[in-house]
Amino acid sequence: MVTSTSTPGSMVMEVICFTNERAVVVMERMSNKLTGRDFSCSSVPPGVSQHGADYNAMPSGDAREPEHGLSVKLQVQKLILQASSHENLCQNYVGWCPFW
Repeated sequence: MVTSTSTPGSMVMEVICFTNERAVVVMERMSNKLTGRDFSCSSVPPGVSQHGADYNAMPSGDAREPEHGLSVKLQVQKLILQASSHENLCQNYVGWCPFW
């Protein structure tokens, strides 16, 4: 909020601080995407925790814990599921009319 006593220099600093906070959030999200930590819990069946689902879905021989990120194979599987889900596809298709 800008007050009447704000100077142009202080307004610039407020904008810079806000921009830097947004940049930090964007960089964290990008880092999470690259390390396999940016998946929502929507693909997990009801009654199963995200940790349990990730651990059970890990390929055999992959001893990494899910909180360190998903394996490449599991990331690809999740991305394919998200890309082919009706919920995501209907949001991208302009002519989608579920009421017809």
